[in-house]
Amino acid sequence: MPLPIAHSAAGIDGYLVFKKRNLDSPLKQELFLLGLCLFLANLPDLDFIPGFLCGEPGRFHHGPSHSLVVGLLGSLIFYRFASYWLTGISRKRILGCCLVSLLSHPILDYFSADTSKPFGVPLFWPFDTEY
Repeated sequence: MPLPIAHSAAGIDGYLVFKKRNLDSPLKQELFLLGLCLFLANLPDLDFIPGFLCGEPGRFHHGPSHSLVVGLLGSLIFYRFASYWLTGISRKRILGCCLVSLLSHPILDYFSADTSKPFGVPLFWPFDTEY
């Protein structure tokens, strides 16, 4: 399982992939978009919180929050809110940043070694519940 540093690096990459050479958008909006990319790249790991509340931190980890379907839906939701606030940045760029940042998480987890049950991630949940 990648550390938050690896997921954050993927979020930065999601930001940089869509960064233009000559930025016309305000610095404040650029920093907000970068922060959003970092947040989205680590968002699926918030499934640790209910486990901590139950006394079993890994109980809900690598659940449906680590699927591509949930990542796609989450990206679209965050894109909708971000495009409302980030008026100086193109909508295509915001959407690309959201998609790459959030979808990178389950893909990185899929290709990494998992040493705790359930092994792997439900990448194609709800169509396939196999880990």
